[in-house]
Amino acid sequence: MIARLVALRAVALALAGLVGCGSEADGSRASLEDQVYDFETGSQVSLASLTLEGRPTLLWFWAPWCEICNAEASTVKKLARTAKERLRVVGVGGGRDSVKAGRDFLERHGLEAMSVVYDEPGRVWDGFGIGPQPAAVLLDRDAQELRRWQGPFDPREVERLARQ
Repeated sequence: MIARLVALRAVALALAGLVGCGSEADGSRASLEDQVYDFETGSQVSLASLTLEGRPTLLWFWAPWCEICNAEASTVKKLARTAKERLRVVGVGGGRDSVKAGRDFLERHGLEAMSVVYDEPGRVWDGFGIGPQPAAVLLDRDAQELRRWQGPFDPREVERLARQ
């Protein structure tokens, strides 16, 4: 029984590694091409257009009803403001909720210092293998995944990794 559990855990870890590698084979590269609702323009844009600028990008996955996301919003807001010269922060709302709920979340937290998009159908979330929120994925200058966090992240670690 223990051997079977160890084997199942090894398979789960191997699959998790595949989801987080940022290659076209695992779907995360393709998900950057998916269209998401851009609150700034009121239109659909590709997530790739917001990430490929020659600087690292933190994708912060949030849902309007998520208590942890609501608590973490001020940390994300501060990071977007203080690190904007060396790091792009893009909030990717969703959680299978409505654009209106996303807009209410943004207004409640004053998240104007960062780009925020909404993935109502969850295609980008699925492409990155995001389950429960919040989650964050740090992409390097070439939009390749450097690190991911399930749950809250440490902004100092994000800044340190972005400088490397």
